[in-house]
Amino acid sequence: MQLQLKKYGSKKESVILHPGWTHPIENEAIFLKELTKKYTCYSIHLPGYYGVPDSDETYSFKDFAESLQKILLSEQIKPVAHIGFSMGCRMVMTYDQVFPSSVKKIYVGCPFDLQIPAWGIFLLAHEGLWLGMTRTYGVQSAVVSKAYRTITGDPHAKFHSPDVTLKGAFYSLLALLKSEPTTSNSPDSLFIYGKKDPYLLKLPEAFKTQTKIIPGAVHNCVAGREQEIVEILEKYIRNK
Repeated sequence: MQLQLKKYGSKKESVILHPGWTHPIENEAIFLKELTKKYTCYSIHLPGYYGVPDSDETYSFKDFAESLQKILLSEQIKPVAHIGFSMGCRMVMTYDQVFPSSVKKIYVGCPFDLQIPAWGIFLLAHEGLWLGMTRTYGVQSAVVSKAYRTITGDPHAKFHSPDVTLKGAFYSLLALLKSEPTTSNSPDSLFIYGKKDPYLLKLPEAFKTQTKIIPGAVHNCVAGREQEIVEILEKYIRNK
């Protein structure tokens, strides 16, 4: 699969930023600006995200992990942390499962339980069918919009993004639905949730001592609390 890293900043230490579904970190410009005061930031752009060409075929987060590892090795990038945002948390978990290390992992709004709806279960159970559906614009649009409405809570919402193509949204959604949460290297992990994030209710008991909860915040706990989140990240990474 084709994958790109966009570099921001020039600090000595670097972090890898794994995007939310249809929501690259560039959409949180204030947060990114604050974080680059501390670290060089590498934003992951999946196929169809931020100008990266669409993939010609579906992929898994294991495929993503292998592609990312090749880039990190070829460019000699040695991050001090991988930071995942929502969908990106599953990407970090898969990467860490395929390439275990003591590099710190930070999960922001981690979806342990996706509560896959009936249409998602159907897609996963009929792989041959949804592989054919990937070539159908109308079906892609219907599936992505359905997922978008579920996430936003707006029954009339329609997917539209200047930064992510429809196919990019569809393929990354399929990869997300196929992914499995893993708890490897849990001592090296920090979880951050908004108090009003429904995913917080599904957080395994074992991780609650490794969790920071942002009062009053929703699933996107970064927006409006950029400096606070950066300070939490900084403290954890440096073990202050």
